[in-house]
Amino acid sequence: MIPDSLKMHQFLHRAWDEAVQLQRMVEEQGGGEDEEDVDEYQFYVMRVGYCLAQIMTWVEQLDHAVYYLSDFSYKKQAQEEGINRAKHLIYNVENYLIRLHSVYDRALQLTNSVFHLGVSEESVGHSVIISNMKIAKTDVKKLLKNLKKECEKRAQERHAIVHRESHREDQLRRLELFYMFDRETWEQRKDNTSFDDLAHIRTQLMKDVVAEKKKEFSELNISIFEALENLFDGLHQQYLKERNRLHLYVYGKPA
Repeated sequence: MIPDSLKMHQFLHRAWDEAVQLQRMVEEQGGGEDEEDVDEYQFYVMRVGYCLAQIMTWVEQLDHAVYYLSDFSYKKQAQEEGINRAKHLIYNVENYLIRLHSVYDRALQLTNSVFHLGVSEESVGHSVIISNMKIAKTDVKKLLKNLKKECEKRAQERHAIVHRESHREDQLRRLELFYMFDRETWEQRKDNTSFDDLAHIRTQLMKDVVAEKKKEFSELNISIFEALENLFDGLHQQYLKERNRLHLYVYGKPA
């Protein structure tokens, strides 16, 4: 579960509220989402709000991913599509691992926006952001590194999935093999084990693996959410400074 301290973080809701108010005002004045329709202050606040919405969407997906591990439909349509319990589990394990690292990517984009660095979205990366002098002078550098550390605990597995092959783990591969068979194909084999025995074995193994993965991913989520909350603390202070600086620059008075 996403802790209330993160969902209700002051930075999150203040930036969102201000972004929504500005968006409405711009639309009422006949403007759109293009940069030429807004001034620098409006662009800044709305961009930060957008980046916050993006990262919180991914946080929510990490949280939901734990639920999806056991949310398998045994309906006839799934069977007709060739979806079995093992394929469903492996898909959701791999999906979680891929999204895990993407949370840090979104954190870098948010940091780029909060500090108003002006780095193009496609050029934003760890080294570019961390080495920036504006960030190096603050606690945000350390807070980003802490979040990166948590997000990269399963980095090698994610890298293998994205660049080489499907996720390899003995228990998951064993499950995948067991679920390849139905009663007809199993009984065609010359084996003393009955299909009912196979079904019982694989069901128990599935329960154990799902319980293990849910525990593992839930604990990892807790550490990531905590690191992200700490990052929000640091970014909040920078947001207020930059927001006030831009308001004074654009409108000639403090916010």
